[in-house]
Amino acid sequence: MPSWPSTLLTISFDGDINELGPGYQQLVPDWSMSQRVDVADVETHLGPRLGGARPARAVLGWCNSTHGIVYLAGGGQFEADYYVRHAHLGSSPWPEVPHGQRHRTNFLHFVEAPAHFEGPPLAHGYQGFVANTREATIWRPLITLANVHEAVRGLAFNPSRDTIGIWTDHCYPHTRRGLISELVASNMPVRSFGRCRHNTGLLGTPSHHTMYSRLERPEDDCRSNRIIVAIENNNCVDWVSDNLLAALRCGAIPLLYQINGLPDYASLYGPFPHINASRLGWQQEVEQVMRNDSYYHELLHRYKKLQRAASATSAAISASAGGATTRAPSTSIAHGDGSYHCAWYDKAVRTTRQCHPLLTSDCP
Repeated sequence: MPSWPSTLLTISFDGDINELGPGYQQLVPDWSMSQRVDVADVETHLGPRLGGARPARAVLGWCNSTHGIVYLAGGGQFEADYYVRHAHLGSSPWPEVPHGQRHRTNFLHFVEAPAHFEGPPLAHGYQGFVANTREATIWRPLITLANVHEAVRGLAFNPSRDTIGIWTDHCYPHTRRGLISELVASNMPVRSFGRCRHNTGLLGTPSHHTMYSRLERPEDDCRSNRIIVAIENNNCVDWVSDNLLAALRCGAIPLLYQINGLPDYASLYGPFPHINASRLGWQQEVEQVMRNDSYYHELLHRYKKLQRAASATSAAISASAGGATTRAPSTSIAHGDGSYHCAWYDKAVRTTRQCHPLLTSDCP
């Protein structure tokens, strides 16, 4: 049975976790400072706050040693501090706030929110939104800096890797389709396992979904990739999907593409090994990595050295600021596992007009 923080926020979101798909993955982080907790344990600690409803699942997230958040889903409405409604951009109308929750703080949650969407004006009863874009009330990047740094630390020079991997089922947008077609038509050892320009094995077997599901124990096909195409479906501000992380966790160098500098990988993750196919000469760099082991080794070493320096600087700044606090600046939400949880204390509390006796000193 896990220990529980002395100061606890509860966040309830609509629907069954099993049905939310990537929406759940984005909202409730599966990081080292989050842990699935037994429903019975939740009932013991929250008691009457559940109002007799039994959650289907619960995840406990830690901001620091004293402050934490329990995320609840399924089984009914709970007496939570914050309610989150899952919404799709372009859908109308927005989900209506239940009458009994209109005195609470309510948020809309969007997956892959485009850069131009800044939230307000929101539907009546909502105080903000949760999304991947940094303009959100609560910024929740799907892939964090901590995720990327952990994956990069596992990268190692391996001259036996001798193929370029493409694990893509969709050939859109046209920039990705053109790049993949150029790679497949080249004299490079390209292996396309997905449905886009498939050229090896049975159609769609294994698909890119297979690679994602086997990140803990990559198959031989993934291990043979020296480079993996990791281009996003959409070039949105702050949106980076599993494509990047899957490539790095497979031990490969990701081949990326930007349109007008988006996604802005540098501001989100700092230096990490990659090849940018939106720059002139990317074909020559791919060939160098594939045919010149010394160049391949140097590229890995150079970026990992830069990343270690960036990590040391970040740690020094954190130490000078006194370490973890219950309030994390928005610019560092992606930098640590706990700071996303802290963001609820920092931003969500400030958006509500209600007094919260656990978190503020201005209560009557």
